[in-house]
Parts: sequence; structure tokens; C-alpha cells
Amino acid sequence: MTTQTYIDSRDITGKMSDIFQQTMGFILANIKYLQGEQGVNSPGVPEIFRIVFEELLVNALVHRDYFISAPVRVFIFSDRIELINPGHLPNNLTWERGRDAGAPGYSKMGKLFKTCFFVFERLVTAYGGSRF
Repeated sequence: MTTQTYIDSRDITGKMSDIFQQTMGFILANIKYLQGEQGVNSPGVPEIFRIVFEELLVNALVHRDYFISAPVRVFIFSDRIELINPGHLPNNLTWERGRDAGAPGYSKMGKLFKTCFFVFERLVTAYGGSRF
């Protein structure tokens, strides 16, 4: 069941590099770290790899609409992190059509979505759902 109440949130503005650094810092400060087999004085391993957040954030910053003056909004929930970026999907593209590699005019995007979902599923299978 998806929770509707967030634990923490932040609106982040500034130059692209500042937005990236502040958002990464906020996310990494709010995720769980696993101790595993490490000693008590070890910092622990992030529950979700840093590279996952870096990729999502870079993608969000590259594809945001810079004609809209609005912050990047980050919400931390107990079961997910939401990143809200100014802008929208172009023309008549929907998430459903984007995932469908056969949709006219969007086959490359659809294939990319399918590849990303495939990689994500493999990571979840390989490392366990608690890390993703």
C-alpha cells in the first residue's frame, strides 16, 4: 500500500549544479543505511545505491522545462522518494504510450523505457527489493 503522508520535503532552487548537490544531499540524508557485516563504527551502505539517485536526478535536470520558474520538489515517504520537476511530457506523449515500444513516433523512447524497467527488475532480483 502506498503511503500518502510524506516524512520530509524540500523545494530546491538555484543553478543546476546547486540543485544537483542540494537534492543529492537531501536524499542521501533521508535514506536508510545498512550496517550489514560491517563494524559498529562503519558508516554503512546506502539502502539504495547513490548512482540510482544520481541518474534519476541528472535525467530530471536535463529534461526539465527551464522556461518555467519553479523549484525542484523532493518528497521523502516511508516507501518511496518523489522528485517533481517543472515541465510536462511533449505533445500527446503519455507514460503509457512511452512504455509501449510500438507507439507511432515513440518507438525509441518506448524501447528505452522497456530497457530501464528490465534493468531495474534485474537489479531488484539480484540485490533484493529492500535495496531499491
